[in-house]
Amino acid sequence: MTGTAMDDPTRPWRIAREFTPEERAHWQQSVKTASAERQESDEYLRLASSAAAEETFSGELRRAIHALHGQQMFLPTLMERAQVDWPTLRAFLIGEATLPSDVIDRLIQVLGLHLQPAIVNRTLEL
Repeated sequence: MTGTAMDDPTRPWRIAREFTPEERAHWQQSVKTASAERQESDEYLRLASSAAAEETFSGELRRAIHALHGQQMFLPTLMERAQVDWPTLRAFLIGEATLPSDVIDRLIQVLGLHLQPAIVNRTLEL
């Protein structure tokens, strides 16, 4: 390639200049927004990990969703196939809410899970 900055070692590869006040304000707002989004994302991941670690049916379902999300299917596809919106699924994944049984049924079907009853030898006290 001839005629480029890379061909002329005396020519700078970058041009540095000061931000205008408007550019600086925009840049500072972008940095602040990105930082807030990062904190929100970190908090979501912390809550989702904690909720998925529960030794419950809901925890098991959350783990299945997380596993599938990382391997075969993205959340938008899962939500579309299971007919569940993001606020509902998000609240479930972070442990803020439970899911209606019809949503659970659809998730189980879409995820290809099978419930297997466990036999528990326990005497019920009435």
